Amino acid sequence: MVADFPIFDNTIGMHEITSGNWKSWSPLPSFTVGTKMFFKVFAVGSAGDTTETYKFQYTVRYNPDAGIEDLKDTELYSIHPNPTQDFVYLEGVNILNTEIIVRDNTGKICKVSISEKSVSSMKLNFQDLPAGIYFINVSLENELKQVIKCIVQ
Repeated sequence: MVADFPIFDNTIGMHEITSGNWKSWSPLPSFTVGTKMFFKVFAVGSAGDTTETYKFQYTVRYNPDAGIEDLKDTELYSIHPNPTQDFVYLEGVNILNTEIIVRDNTGKICKVSISEKSVSSMKLNFQDLPAGIYFINVSLENELKQVIKCIVQ
């Protein structure tokens, strides 16, 4: 899949998980928010018959759960207290050169931090944020490792 260009020469296999519900064998490419993705759907029946859909265009929006399904069982980091009114402690494995991005429920970036020393706990200040739901994205070496939901009261 090529970002921002209507090219339809890539294939991502899918399988039916329940009647009428399909899931791709591999995740969609990880494009940044605002990128346009173009695609068509082809269905090939057991007899080799093929059905083709119209062309679609999708603009990538922020979704804190996208692409992290496999990481939900492997929680490397945790926060406490949650809910909070002023701060949380992020705890986990060696927090060194780890990028922490806090987003609100619309995907807007509210805070960015990068740990500069090896620690197992890091304090994140939420005092300047209004009450609401936030998502703490924890990345290591430009790879998203975990998304943690945080409630600020």
